[in-house]
Amino acid sequence: MPPVYGDDRFFLYASADAYVILPTQNLETSVASIEALSADTMVLFNNNSFVEYAHEEEAGINIDKVSNIESIGSILLNAKYRGNAQKFFKKYFSTEKIKKILASEVFE
Repeated sequence: MPPVYGDDRFFLYASADAYVILPTQNLETSVASIEALSADTMVLFNNNSFVEYAHEEEAGINIDKVSNIESIGSILLNAKYRGNAQKFFKKYFSTEKIKKILASEVFE
């Protein structure tokens, strides 16, 4: 699939079961994970993501903390993650918090 820009990406996030992010420290993928959470789509991520606390709040899965692939599959089928993603987004990523996060990523 080619890159998707503008409002079209939010349609894709909302229709997805999960968004996978495995950054090595990349601003673009970190912002995309926040966008996916805003569309109420859970994220799958690793220890390099700055949404790592989504795992504890059941808004995403840290694959570095999951013991086997079957666990990820069963979690993906669990509907509660869909509702938790947007709650998580609203709790941690208000406009002011996003500005601070982006500023720290850009200027560090």
